[in-house]
Amino acid sequence: MKEGSINFYFLLNILLKNIVWLVLAAILGGVVMYGYSSNTAITTYTSSLKLLVRNFSIRDGAGNPFVDSEDGEDSDKEKQDYSYIISTSAISASKSLIETYMVIIKTEDSLKMVVDDIKANAGYTDELTYKPVEDDEIFTDDDWYKHMGTWEVGASIYMAPVGETEVFQVNVTTTDYRKTEAISKAIKNQIQAIINENYDVGSVHVIESPHAPYRSTPTYMSKVLIGAVAGFALVAVAFFIAAYVDNTVKCEADIKESMGVLPLGEIPDLIDVRKTSYRYYHYKNSKYSYKEKEE
Repeated sequence: MKEGSINFYFLLNILLKNIVWLVLAAILGGVVMYGYSSNTAITTYTSSLKLLVRNFSIRDGAGNPFVDSEDGEDSDKEKQDYSYIISTSAISASKSLIETYMVIIKTEDSLKMVVDDIKANAGYTDELTYKPVEDDEIFTDDDWYKHMGTWEVGASIYMAPVGETEVFQVNVTTTDYRKTEAISKAIKNQIQAIINENYDVGSVHVIESPHAPYRSTPTYMSKVLIGAVAGFALVAVAFFIAAYVDNTVKCEADIKESMGVLPLGEIPDLIDVRKTSYRYYHYKNSKYSYKEKEE
């Protein structure tokens, strides 16, 4: 190839000529990446719940807010005389409250309420501790819930609004199926108390309960594709570099491209012809001897 020039069709021709090696490199890259990922990737489990934020109230015709009866009976019947006061500003305020609620949920006091709920429902009633567990401490498999801390719960929670709505989603992700399930259920149980004790404006309601944790990682397919593309690209680059630095004249076109002149003729090289040809030279004892092959 002429130095300093790059031809698209020339590069394409290199790819087509070496397509078998490129495919093998892609397969090998995918296999290597799969093996690496399967041995090093950490499996995680995710569960989620959806929460609705409201910033409007229930009032009667005189504007008095609705209050549940002390005994909790006939609440639905009493509500019939009241109406929901919903306005555009109230809806907009509900959306703005989402960010506030997400911050409140991840505060230390809120996370302690979640941890307490986990340990209470797991039957653990001893003195609660919220400090991280030391690395050299070893616990049996049944003790997992006893040593959960707010640091671990907080790190497992990710929250985000659902589109341009008054709903936000809480995702819980850990490397333990039981922890994921316990944390998501505890958030559902404590969300009303968390918001009501920290913020007097608006309210939050669970509209989708936590589902069974599902395996969220690793995604082997994407890693295999990355390995295949990397293998293909590396081998392709190697072929391109080899072709770029190769100045060997292989045909008349190479002479014209490198020297800018047209060849007038061609002298056959009988030393390199195959032995199936009519005549060939035989090399022996560092001397050429001429032989004629019978047809």
